[in-house]
Order: sequence, then structure tokens, then C-alpha cells
Amino acid sequence: MIGYRPWPYMKYCWKYITPTVATGILLFSLVQFKPLKYNNTYVYPTWGYGLGLFLAFSSVSMVPLWILYKLASTPGTLKQKLRIGTTPAEGLRKPY
Repeated sequence: MIGYRPWPYMKYCWKYITPTVATGILLFSLVQFKPLKYNNTYVYPTWGYGLGLFLAFSSVSMVPLWILYKLASTPGTLKQKLRIGTTPAEGLRKPY
């Protein structure tokens, strides 16, 4: 993807450290959630939170939905579908 083989440190960061930190931040923010206030007086209604979550997840949900669509429309077994879906096109490969 970047045109050269990354250092092992970067590979471990991408594979383990970054997902762990991102999951920790998500869990911490869910545990420490407090209702949003405007000017320390007005608390937003529940439907406002629902609308905000809907707008946020409407764009994020497209990636898993596209993956499910490609898995359903590609012929073969599940293992073959995953291999086809995760292999880059021949024109995109760069030799190291």
C-alpha cells in the first residue's frame, strides 16, 4: 500500500496497538458519557442524540454493508470469497 516494506514496529502498531487504543477510547467514552448541555442549562432531547447517532452510523455502516454485499454476490465457498475479496487486483501489486 505504501510502496515499501514497513518496519516491524509499524506492523505491530497497525495490527495490535492502534486497535487496542481505539477500542479503549471507545469504551472509556461510553462509560464516561454525560448528556450534552448548551450553556450549562439546556439539555438536548433524546431524539437529538438519536438523530446524531443515525447520521454518524449512516456513513460508517456502508463499509460493513458493502463487505456483506460482496460476500453474497461473489461465487464460491466462504474461504474462496474471503480470498478473492482480500486479494488486490493484479495491476495494483507492487513488488518489494
